This record gives sequence, C-alpha cells and structure tokens, in this order.
Amino acid sequence: MTETTKQPEVVPSDFPAVSGKVLIAESDPLFGRILKTKLEKWGYQVVLEATGNGAMEFYRMDNYRVVITSADLPGFNGVELCRAIRALRRPQYTYLLFTATGGDKDALVAGLAAGADEFMAKPLNALELGLQMKNAERLLALEDKVNLGGGVDLATGILTRYAFVQFFITVLAKSRRAKGIGALLFVTINNDMDIFHRFGFEAQFLVHKAVVDAVQPALRQSDLFARVDENEFCLLLHDIPMENVSLVSDRVHDLLKGLKVEFSETWITPTISLSVTSFPQDAMGAEEIIYEAPRQDCPVAK
Repeated sequence: MTETTKQPEVVPSDFPAVSGKVLIAESDPLFGRILKTKLEKWGYQVVLEATGNGAMEFYRMDNYRVVITSADLPGFNGVELCRAIRALRRPQYTYLLFTATGGDKDALVAGLAAGADEFMAKPLNALELGLQMKNAERLLALEDKVNLGGGVDLATGILTRYAFVQFFITVLAKSRRAKGIGALLFVTINNDMDIFHRFGFEAQFLVHKAVVDAVQPALRQSDLFARVDENEFCLLLHDIPMENVSLVSDRVHDLLKGLKVEFSETWITPTISLSVTSFPQDAMGAEEIIYEAPRQDCPVAK
C-alpha cells in the first residue's frame, strides 16, 4: 500500500513579526472563516469583513499592514478596494494579497494593476498562504528597517525615536565635557487614544501631523524635534537653562492653543500638555533622561 505524504505547513517562528493585524475582505463565509482561523493560529489579530465598503471602513480605523481581499465582493469589489487603499498613501506600506478562483486570469491582472502585491488562488492552500505571509513579513520588515535607518518618522516628517536618541547621546556627552546645560521640552497629546477609539487611525494620524506642523515655527535652527512615543514629541533645546524654557514653552503653547483638526466633517480638538526636564542629570543616560527623569509641568504665562 502506498503511503501519502502530508504536505508540510509553513509556520515561521517570527510570525507575526511586523504586520500583527490582518484585514480580510471576503464574501464567501466558509473561505473567510478558514482563512481567519489559520491566521489566528499563527498569532495574527484578524478582522473579517464580507463587503468592500465595510473593509474600507475598518482599514480607515486602524493600522492594518496586511489586507487580504477577494476579487468578488458585493458593491465595492476587490479591485476597487485595492485602488482605494493605495490612494490613501499611508506613511507605512500596506501589503495587499488578492484572491480569486484559480483560473481567473482577468481577475489576477486587474488586482495586480490596482496595486495588489501578490495573487493567491482559491481554494485555500495552507502552504501557499504561509509562504505569502512570510513574504509579506519580509517585505514589511525591510521597509521598516529602511525607514528607521533614514531617521525620519514618515507620518510626521520629524526625527524618529531611534535617531533622536542617537543624536542626544552625542549632545549629552558634549554637555558633560563642556559643563553645558540644556532642556527637553515634551509635547504630549493626552487624549490620543480617545481620538483613536472614537475616530480611528486616519484621524489620529492627521492630529499628530497637525501638532507637529503647528510647533515648527517655534524651532530654532539648532533645535531637534522628534517623535519619542506614540502620543509624545520632544524638542531638544541646546544651551537653554530651565529658568529660560518658559520663553519657548509659551511660544509653543500659543501655537497649539485652539488647535482643531477637521476629519470627516467633524472637528477634533487634541488635549495637549507641555512638560520639561533638564540635562545632564548625574549619571543618567540619554534614554533614562527622556523616559525616566522627573519632569516639570510648563505653566502657561498669564
């Protein structure tokens, strides 16, 4: 009797390394459930939506790095969904996997032309899905590495946390050698998560960009401005003692006062606070000063 060899299943040890959240747009409930179950088994957070319009709403609300869409969706079809996602031009790349019945070459061409990265034939082949996800993770990880190495936060156009820390290490060392002083002014969006939960990822992105753009006129040529956390930005002030920080913080406050961001016919008002800490501080390193050193709230000048 001939033994049948079971097809190996691809389950990379680093799943999910980058993408984390996967959005599936699939009108076939059985295919969608099988796909969702398999991805969740590999550690992904998965949202399954049966319509193109519904999938687009989910996409606008969160940062999905991988979207798997069927060609056949009611109303807003898979090709239109790919085009709509690409039209948003998010700072981080979204990997689009297009699915259709195996022999539908027209669907394959249309999906790739609309911006899909890869095509996967139905019915589901677990080995092929694993390879597709591994390829998506590799591409997204490479893109993130390139962006991180460039030192610029693509969402806001200012320095990334990593680049800022590297600069600050050098500044801190020079300050200690020359017995210089300086300050870090933090701009914190206190209702950032509330904005995300109420209005979604796109609105949160617009608020971050608006805050950064509003602060720019307060910067001197020698100042460094960076994103140091999801809801926080930091302004490195060279050679400014703590007692003079109010000259800058008052200017920043005036620029941010009354800031409102329009999103989907609604006005969003970010709640922003300013705080400050000095450097150098004893033997504390750069990251310790940024994330652990005590801060003082910046009162608003009367």
